[in-house]
Amino acid sequence: MIAFEHEFKNLDEEHERDLFNLEREGAVYTDQWVDELQDFRHVRIPLQPAEIKEYVRSLKAWDLFLGSGEKWARDVEGIPADVAEMPNRYGVTQNSSYLFLQNSISSDFSLYFIRK
Repeated sequence: MIAFEHEFKNLDEEHERDLFNLEREGAVYTDQWVDELQDFRHVRIPLQPAEIKEYVRSLKAWDLFLGSGEKWARDVEGIPADVAEMPNRYGVTQNSSYLFLQNSISSDFSLYFIRK
């Protein structure tokens, strides 16, 4: 898949769909639990340009890591050092009514969305 002028070769369908939506609409979609409804709803989360840039940069690194066969991201040529260290820290930024929590538990570099 080519998105944001980069060829992604190893991403799963969910991340490819995120890239497609980000490039086309500047937003991602996710299912959120709504307490009042006691059910999930599919929601659209618009991202700011800087957030899109960082998300895509992280997915480029994730794609390289998946195709590398390496155990550690820091050992993969082309992954910036700050991105390789992301699984070792949390980073939270706020955008409208959503928090973006960087996943530091798994090796996935993508962002997860938590409703405030």
